[in-house]
Amino acid sequence: MTDKIETDTIDPEKLELEDSIPSTTPFVKSEAEKRLYRKIIWRFMPLACIITFLQWIDKYTLNMSAVLGLKTDAHIDSTQFNFLGSLFYLGYLVFQIPNTYLLQRLPIGKYLGGLLMVWGVVLACMSQGRDFSTLGGLRFVLGFFEAGSYPSVLLLVATLFRRSEHATMVGALWIANGLASTFGGLIGYGSAHLVGVNGYDGWQWIFIIFGIITVFVGIVTFFFLIDHPHSKLLSLTSEEEKIVNERIRDNAAVRSKQFQWHHIWEAIKEPRLWCFCFASMFMMITNGFFTIYSSIIVASFGFSGMNAVLLQMPNGAISVLGVCAVMWASRRFNEIIYVAITALLVSALGIIILMAIPSGKVKLLGTILIHVYGSGYCMLLTAIATNASGYTKKIFYQGLQLVFYTLGNFIGPFFMNDNSAPRYLAPLGGYLACNLLACILLFVARLEMKAANQRKRAQPGFKEDDRDITLDLTDKEDPNFIYRL
Repeated sequence: MTDKIETDTIDPEKLELEDSIPSTTPFVKSEAEKRLYRKIIWRFMPLACIITFLQWIDKYTLNMSAVLGLKTDAHIDSTQFNFLGSLFYLGYLVFQIPNTYLLQRLPIGKYLGGLLMVWGVVLACMSQGRDFSTLGGLRFVLGFFEAGSYPSVLLLVATLFRRSEHATMVGALWIANGLASTFGGLIGYGSAHLVGVNGYDGWQWIFIIFGIITVFVGIVTFFFLIDHPHSKLLSLTSEEEKIVNERIRDNAAVRSKQFQWHHIWEAIKEPRLWCFCFASMFMMITNGFFTIYSSIIVASFGFSGMNAVLLQMPNGAISVLGVCAVMWASRRFNEIIYVAITALLVSALGIIILMAIPSGKVKLLGTILIHVYGSGYCMLLTAIATNASGYTKKIFYQGLQLVFYTLGNFIGPFFMNDNSAPRYLAPLGGYLACNLLACILLFVARLEMKAANQRKRAQPGFKEDDRDITLDLTDKEDPNFIYRL
């Protein structure tokens, strides 16, 4: 057992509440909690979704600009374009180590707002890149400063919401990603018609527009993002304060500025951490390809450059529908991992369609179905947010997963080469194998968590809802912590 910790968001004495409802009784929110839940959603989630929207679309700008003249104007060949895609994730990777520490030490709202403002300026500066070295340096810096966004938002979701609500909230964030593909395609299409305005080309306007928007959202985030359960921005009543404390007990995430090294050592020794991390990497190898190459691939089906950009909209739509489907299935069947595996198998079907059909615009169906992999990744993020307890351990789980996320995105574009055009059979076969490996790893992680649950339930005195979260115990240290499968 560790000593009780001091936190900056909660008084531990407030947590001396009556025992929660026994685990055998289905939990039902009171009317007061339902009102609080809606308040948290409407005051936190819109801004959180806008941040993830921009985080996705700011990466996607390179994809759209590629078919609007960037490669020609900057004299970039296919190998250099691959490096532009990967250099972003190299910066993303480098920042994960300091990000793990800074997340625990700094106010998250101020920290994330500052990152947004800086990366918005960098993105706008990419409009001036006219050679590989300039664009490569800016892409690295862009990835470096964007790297703190997902961990920050996901940590806040894990802190503000009950464990049973995580799938819905993470799903909403991923829907924002899908909308980024949809509206990004529209804005990219519109940018193609800005050629010559103020002396800028269409691809340059893409960077300028999204750079300005990102800086503005950064300012709003700095001042108005709710970054802890007792935030003044929630205007909590005394009754809501008590309900918040009960919710904190459920999600087992009390913020602590004390860095717990034993949390990290415990996590490193857990097989499920590595299953989650490598599954993330294999999923993102596919993502690394489609984030950079989807417009080019669609153009190879016989669509024009501008139409290839516009046809990113169905990809975004299927991403949104896929996330809605997994959110429903997860709540309906109380499953996370099996739902993730199902989504990945739908994505695998899309890859098989691309490989099986020799040519023609019907191949677009394959690229649409492939994007359901994002729904599987959404469930993986839910599994991590829900099943890692202890503040330092939770941050470490998310941070290390993002390292592997980054590696996958870095590796993904290098599967592609001009020699495999126009059908790209060898790269697609590689992406299919990665997809299936991710399914296997998620299944192994589920088996390990299920076995741990059985061991805990067999212990004398087990009581699932009896947890003192002010001790900052990890899920392994807490004898009453049960993993959600």
